[in-house]
Amino acid sequence: MNHYETIHTETREGFEIRLSIAPEDADPRDCFIDAPEGMADMMEKIDRGFYSWFDAKVSAHRAGIELGADYLGGNLYENPKDFIKKGGYFEDMIENAISEARATIEKINQEVTP
Repeated sequence: MNHYETIHTETREGFEIRLSIAPEDADPRDCFIDAPEGMADMMEKIDRGFYSWFDAKVSAHRAGIELGADYLGGNLYENPKDFIKKGGYFEDMIENAISEARATIEKINQEVTP
């Protein structure tokens, strides 16, 4: 089980959005099979801490309760906060987490309302 560390929070559409990361369990050699010529250099940079190899979790919360989340493994960045850059996976993951959170709220409301 991965233990995620929150590295960024922000508010979107009434939800607290958290970006959390955990070490990636998959071997990078299995994920970057199209780049064998640079693999040794990449592996050395990961091993020495120049690159971060991680799973990303973006979650949507209200009142401190996680209502939705999206995950993406196999991320390789010099700085994990570079994952946040506009136009990348982060924006899509926020949309997915908020969509799941809204569906969760709707389900809760349907179960409490006769």
